[in-house]
Amino acid sequence: MSSPVLFPIAPDWTKEVTETTSYLTDVLVAYSDAEQRRGLRASPRRSLAFSLTTADSRETALLEAILFGAIQDPLALPWWPDALRLSSDLPSGSRSIPFDPATRLFASGGLAVVWRNPFENELLSVANVTGDKIELASPTMNDWTAGDSILLPAFLVRLGTTVDVSRFSSGGLQADFAFSGEAGQIAPAGSWTPTQYRGMDVLEVSPNWTQDSKRTLARSLIVLDAKTGDVTVEAKSPSPIASASLEWFLADRADIAKFRSFLDRRMGRLVPFFAPTWNQDLLLVADVLATDSAIRIQTSSYSRFLFPSTSRRDLALLAVTGERAYARVVDAVQNSDTTETLTLAGPIGTAFRADRTQISFLELVRLGSDDVALSWSSSTFAESSLPIVEVPREVPA
Repeated sequence: MSSPVLFPIAPDWTKEVTETTSYLTDVLVAYSDAEQRRGLRASPRRSLAFSLTTADSRETALLEAILFGAIQDPLALPWWPDALRLSSDLPSGSRSIPFDPATRLFASGGLAVVWRNPFENELLSVANVTGDKIELASPTMNDWTAGDSILLPAFLVRLGTTVDVSRFSSGGLQADFAFSGEAGQIAPAGSWTPTQYRGMDVLEVSPNWTQDSKRTLARSLIVLDAKTGDVTVEAKSPSPIASASLEWFLADRADIAKFRSFLDRRMGRLVPFFAPTWNQDLLLVADVLATDSAIRIQTSSYSRFLFPSTSRRDLALLAVTGERAYARVVDAVQNSDTTETLTLAGPIGTAFRADRTQISFLELVRLGSDDVALSWSSSTFAESSLPIVEVPREVPA
């Protein structure tokens, strides 16, 4: 089998580059809103979308040639957000490349690219990835210097059936490309393990609150109304289902690696996780000792309206100083004053000051989509908007 054609032209980094990870989940919803989910992909498909501009006539001719001759074939696309400069010169005949691949998408059995410019580059097969280098399936053919060469992972992708290009001169063009990843490609397994609570992952990432946070409560109801008499309403499920979007800012490569690992642990909409609402859902009225197994809150009708639902019995105590604790409420009582007492399943384990602690509900949720986009402004930082949907029928009793 011949090597795939390399798409060697870099994106225009004055515009965002969008990486999308796509799983596939079959979601069956019962009358009560309980779900049965089946994962249909063992590994995700990765897509990349970006704009590019060519002002050099030779580069423009190269792009046109690739589009004309190889648009129907899989292309090897350098994964531009994961670019990094060679740490040392790489002479021809090299069988390994020293560097730390932990925060990039290099994988054993995958592809890599050494790139200097659109006309000087080399597509490589990766035999193995270790902690400090990648080992190649065959030696390099060219000499590469650390000062002007970069190393990137690569994935097989396809373009759609049509591509629009805009000529702003006889030798320059601008185009928007959306590359769809091929199925079954190898990618590294994530190494990050989140905090565990009741046997499930907890997403301990506070939202990037740059705009108003929208939260939706949906209750499945059957409404019978003949328009001439009484209205009958029947609730299909015992409680509403919340959905929201978590704006996640990724400040460095470690955060980006964590994000990718988190997505792989979710497998799209398949695997649920716990997440705080990050709202001040309950208000402490007294400090909490590490040995306390009960807390007092200001009256907010928690005992009457929320405690009966198992999906509102898990709490996240979040101190402004960084301490966190998760607790299960096993009883709730309205006191004779303006407080309620919540009895916990055990000692809280951490001391909290009432005036420096936020109590949020800890909801069991899943991703709201199998496709999650990561928007890159540079190869250093990125952001994503994660849609999440509550799965209250799956909260452990």
